[in-house]
Amino acid sequence: MVDNKNYCVVSVNNNNYVRKNFILEKEIESGIMLLGYEVKYLRCFKVDIRNSYVSFRDKEAYLLNLSFPSLNKGVSVFYSSINRNKLLLKKYELDYLIGYLSRKNYIILVLSMYWKRSWIKVKLGIGKKKRVYDKRFVEKDRIWKFDRSLLMKKFNK
Repeated sequence: MVDNKNYCVVSVNNNNYVRKNFILEKEIESGIMLLGYEVKYLRCFKVDIRNSYVSFRDKEAYLLNLSFPSLNKGVSVFYSSINRNKLLLKKYELDYLIGYLSRKNYIILVLSMYWKRSWIKVKLGIGKKKRVYDKRFVEKDRIWKFDRSLLMKKFNK
């Protein structure tokens, strides 16, 4: 029997753009169907998830705009750099995601891709786009935390 606590998670790619520009309400882990050459690109950490998002068709979830830049320039076989990959979700997870998309201004984006044991997983985030004043508040809070830590260091000496 396999011990569930002792497994390695290797991150392939993180999407920091999403965390900066979106307010995330929930995160969901999902499997993904890939072709053989796409798995090779993932092993070389050659994947771009910045512009990828989730779309639904026929009660199935698909990951769009997942980009694999070319690995070898001299290969005569043409591989599509942008594919539509199916997400492996359970029925209640699909219903939950479709319910969130039916609300106003919600979007489902990719936060990260990683290896979990021998499986490739995708972490999805459900959220809304941040407004300008939200970004200003986050920036002020970050600056205040930095200044506060400097003050604490100064007075604790």
